[in-house]
Amino acid sequence: MQIKAFLPNPEGSDASGEFFVVENNSSQTQSLSGWHVKDLSGKAYFLTGVLEAGQEKRFEAGSKFPLNNNGETLYLITPSGEVVDELGYAGSALEGRLIEKTPTLTQEIKENIFQANAFSAAPSEIVQANNTLVPTAIFLGLLVATVSLYVLKNIPKSREEIMFEQFEKENPIQ
Repeated sequence: MQIKAFLPNPEGSDASGEFFVVENNSSQTQSLSGWHVKDLSGKAYFLTGVLEAGQEKRFEAGSKFPLNNNGETLYLITPSGEVVDELGYAGSALEGRLIEKTPTLTQEIKENIFQANAFSAAPSEIVQANNTLVPTAIFLGLLVATVSLYVLKNIPKSREEIMFEQFEKENPIQ
């Protein structure tokens, strides 16, 4: 079982658009009776229903379980009280941005990456002009590095990173 994603700052009203998604990533059907999700402030949302193996379910957070727009972590807790998963972020959530376990490389993100790092000539033209594969390899290396950096910047921060940042803010080096 895992928290697959959540939307803390939907476009429009937060009360009617916030949600989180729980996924049964096991090979067995799982009753959700007794399972719950807690947030950073300690509020709890008790889950209901059954999840088949590989199935996911969306839960509307609503006004009973409002999600923070400025840093939030959700914890998935078993009926026995064990935290089995968590998903969070630090900083301000962009409106409409889904916080996901695995970032998705959308068409918009691809276009932004490639437009920001585009060369005026295609790789095949570079090879023909210089009669070597080195410029193509350099181009592809830069492209991979740029995509990697973009993805790394958009991975939600761990609880430890969030706590360290809070500690640094509260205890500045003199």
